[in-house]
Amino acid sequence: MVFFESVNALLNLDPQYIIDVTMGNLYWLVMFYAIIVILYDDKRTIYYFLIFTVYLWAFLDFVGITGLGWGLIGGAIWIVLRIIVFESAENTPLLKKYLFQAWAIVAFGILLYVAFFSR
Repeated sequence: MVFFESVNALLNLDPQYIIDVTMGNLYWLVMFYAIIVILYDDKRTIYYFLIFTVYLWAFLDFVGITGLGWGLIGGAIWIVLRIIVFESAENTPLLKKYLFQAWAIVAFGILLYVAFFSR
């Protein structure tokens, strides 16, 4: 319940909670910030870092409340493979004209994985 605890700490003006969370997760904080810098090329990184942190905390609470954690793993696989296929196909001249077919193959593969192997 990280999101709700953080909102509670902000409403109660409790800086000790923010310090504890920051110092307890310093490695993940730096790694997540590095990912934001890589994805957004040093453009408004602090803004995107704060937005994505709030989204991540809200998502973790949503999964904890609803219990949909393992069911949503297909979506995570979808996003990762989508990025890999899109970047590979767009940067390779041979695959650039077959971008739609690459998307179709990845979509069908992920659909099969989620339907038969994720549970």
